[in-house]
Amino acid sequence: MKTTFKKLIFIILFAVLGTAAMYAQQGQRTTPEERAKTQTEALVKELSLTKEQTVKVDSINLRYARLSQEVISNAGGDREAMQRAMTENYGKQTAATKAVLTAEQVTKYEKWLADQPERVVGVVGGVPRGR
Repeated sequence: MKTTFKKLIFIILFAVLGTAAMYAQQGQRTTPEERAKTQTEALVKELSLTKEQTVKVDSINLRYARLSQEVISNAGGDREAMQRAMTENYGKQTAATKAVLTAEQVTKYEKWLADQPERVVGVVGGVPRGR
């Protein structure tokens, strides 16, 4: 009986620790390059980007992912300044992306943005969309 009880405790402990480790890995921060790649892949899928557009959009996404990382790193705890800078960068990124798209794609892009859940970009409360 004691051996069975010890085995049961071990199995429960293993399951709890394994689950905690899995959630910890999922919560790891991504690099600007990973964020840009994910965003570009989503836009390729949603907007049927050409290869030329994909290269341009990826460059835009990478530029603004790196800028966002800089803003977060240099914020020094000033959440309001960080949110203002992130909102400004988001507006510029959206405008730059729209400049690469056709009129039809811009319409789809705007709908895609509107359908996205509020995004949290390293800031509690998220970043306004700038539309």
